[in-house]
Formats: sequence, structure tokens, C-alpha cells
Amino acid sequence: MVKNSSGIRSKIIKGALKCASEARWKRVSLRMIAEEADIPLTEIYKYFPSKIAVVGALLERSTDLIFSNNEPYSSTDSVHDRLLDNLLKRFDILEQDKQAIVSIVKDTKFDPLANLFLAPKLFDSMAQTLEKSGINSSGLVGMMRIKGITVIYLMALNIWMYDNSPDLEKTMAFLDRRLKQAVQIASVLPLPIIEKR
Repeated sequence: MVKNSSGIRSKIIKGALKCASEARWKRVSLRMIAEEADIPLTEIYKYFPSKIAVVGALLERSTDLIFSNNEPYSSTDSVHDRLLDNLLKRFDILEQDKQAIVSIVKDTKFDPLANLFLAPKLFDSMAQTLEKSGINSSGLVGMMRIKGITVIYLMALNIWMYDNSPDLEKTMAFLDRRLKQAVQIASVLPLPIIEKR
């Protein structure tokens, strides 16, 4: 039995991904996850009171994995290049469990309660992505940046779900195009939405 807290959480998440890869997420229960993870259901509830809480942990895990790479960016890297790199890293992480992630996304994106719970976590995740890219996410302008990059990410997520091209070429091309458009539009706005660094 895994004794440490992070180890137990990791085992539960792994069990949830396994269940989601074998069945529609809406048919997966916490009891099924508990059986797959070989952890008592009462123990599951200590960490995740609901399936949506498990999805939230998956979102946070992706962000943590991106931040585990502390490789600095060059001062010559553009805003577009830094954002593109970090968003692609997120999709590379999701790619490892694609079948399960697709099952989860399909059964949560039209669930209002799930969206209500996950939206703040997604905004936090995108804020951290901006910061990792060297872009300030604080204040009113920061919130506009967060919302903008969130929209682009969610659109790209729909592309990624059906992207079977080598090295996620379709997803990368979509992100590249949308980020260039966003930078171009932001450059003509009266507020400094895009930082020149």
C-alpha cells in the first residue's frame, strides 16, 4: 500500500485514467476507480470527494509537469514562441493518456456543474502558463490575457482530440496560427495586452 499522500493521489489518478480509457467517463464511478487503484473507497473520499475533483487534479498535474522543467527562455524568444512552446508541452503531457483524456473531456465539457468547478482551476492553470512564458497575469490586463489564452487553449483542445497527425502537426499549426492572430490583434489595442519582451 502506498503510504505517502502524494503517492496515494497519484495512484488514484492513475486508476481513474485507466477506467476512463476503458469506458465512457460518465459511466465511471469512484467505486470503480477505487477497485482499479486497489484503494478502499473510504480512502478515496479523503482525497477526492467526487469524480470532478479527480479531473481537477489531472489539470493541476499537467501544470505541475510543465513547471518541473525549469529550462529558461532566451531573451530573444518572442511572446508567441514561449506561449506556443508551453501550450504544446501541455498537449504532449496529455498525449500520454489521450484515450482517457478524450473520454473525460467529451463527458464533462457540456456538464454545467463540472464546468463551474473546473473553470477556476483552468484559469489558474492558464495564468501559470502565462507566467511560465514570462508574461504577467496579474491585474485587469492580466485577466484579459488569461481569458484570451484560455479560449485559444480550449479551441486547440478540440483539435487535439482528433489529431492523429505525426508530432501533433494539426494542433501545432492551429496554435501557431491563433497565437499569431492574438498577438497581432493585441498589438493594435489601446491597452498593453501583449508585453514587448
